[in-house]
Amino acid sequence: MLKKCTIKCFSVIENLDEFTGLRCLWLEVNGIRKIENLENQLELCCLFLQHNLIHTLENLQALSKLNQLNVSNNYIKTIQNLSCLQVLSTLQISHNALETTSDIDHLSLCPSISVLDLSYNRLSDPQILNILEQMPNLRVLNLMGNEVIKNISHYRKTLIVHLNQLTYLDDRPVFPKERACAEAWAAEGIEGEKRERELWETRERRKIQESLDAMTAIRDRALKQNKAKELQKRAVKQPLSCSTTKKIQMHLRASEPDVTDLSIFENDRNEKSASEKDLSQSGSSDIHHSCPSSEAIKGDIEPTDQIDSPIPSNKSTLWINDLPDLDDLPEHKELMKDGSHTLIEIITRDD
Repeated sequence: MLKKCTIKCFSVIENLDEFTGLRCLWLEVNGIRKIENLENQLELCCLFLQHNLIHTLENLQALSKLNQLNVSNNYIKTIQNLSCLQVLSTLQISHNALETTSDIDHLSLCPSISVLDLSYNRLSDPQILNILEQMPNLRVLNLMGNEVIKNISHYRKTLIVHLNQLTYLDDRPVFPKERACAEAWAAEGIEGEKRERELWETRERRKIQESLDAMTAIRDRALKQNKAKELQKRAVKQPLSCSTTKKIQMHLRASEPDVTDLSIFENDRNEKSASEKDLSQSGSSDIHHSCPSSEAIKGDIEPTDQIDSPIPSNKSTLWINDLPDLDDLPEHKELMKDGSHTLIEIITRDD
C-alpha cells in the first residue's frame, strides 16, 4: 500500500482515488490553484502544498487525521475552513497575503494548533495578540517579517507574558529565566525585572560553583585512591611494622582515605633504625621484629649452656696440628696424679 507520494509539474490534484492509504503527500513546487480531490485520503496526516498558486483553504473536511499542513509561499489572504481539523497541530502559512486581524480570526477556533508560522505576511495590527491568546496550546510562534513586531511595545516581553505556553518565539527559544524576568517586568517594571535577573544570575553562579566543587571532590578522591594504591604496592615490596600495616589497611578500607602523604614510611624507617641501634648495643643481633607483614625470623638462637672448647670453631677443616697437647689439658693432669696413663695408639694404613 502506497503511504508516501510526491507529485511534480501538476496544476490539478487528481487521480488519487485508489491511494486510500496515503499518509504523507508532497505537492510542493507545482502550479496547483485549488485544494481538491482528497476525499478518499482518510489516513492522510501530512500535506505539503508550499510554493503553489493556492488562494483559498478549502475541501479539507475529509482529512480528519491531518496534523501537519504547509501552505507557505502561496496567495492565501484569509485563514478559513480549518476548524474541522480536530488534530491539526502544525500550520505553516508564511509568505502569503495575510494582512488584517480578521484574516487570522479563524485561528481562535483551532485550539489544537501548537506550532504556528505566520512569518513574512502583511500583519501590522497589534490586536492580533488577542487572537493568539485564545490558542491554549500555542507553543511555537513565528511572526518575523511582519510590521506588527514594530507596532507592539516591548514586543518579545509582551508576547511572552500574554502567551503562557510559549516555548519558542521567532528565532530563539523562551527559557524559564526570560519568562520569569518578563513576568517581573510586567508586574513591577524595570526594577522588578532587574531584581529577578540578579536572583537568577545568583542561582546560576551557585549551580556552577556546586558543579566545580563536585568535580574537585571527584578529583581529590581519585588522587587519594591512587596514593592508597601506591602505599599498597610499597607495602608489598618493603615489609613494614605492625602499626604501619594497620594504618595502610585502615587507609584502604576507608571510602575517603585520610592519609594523603607517605610520612608513615619515614616513621617506619625511623622505628627500624632505632630498633637496630638498640640491638647492636645489646649484642642481640639475631632477634628480629615479629608481625604479620614483617620478614620471617632469620638466624639461629644460640644455646644458653655453652661448653668451652679449646678447639677453634672458625675453621672449616680440622688438622692434627690443631689438636691441643694432652699435657696441657687439666683433665689429663688429674689422670696423671691418679697413676693412670694415657694410651696413644698409632693406626697405620696397613693395620
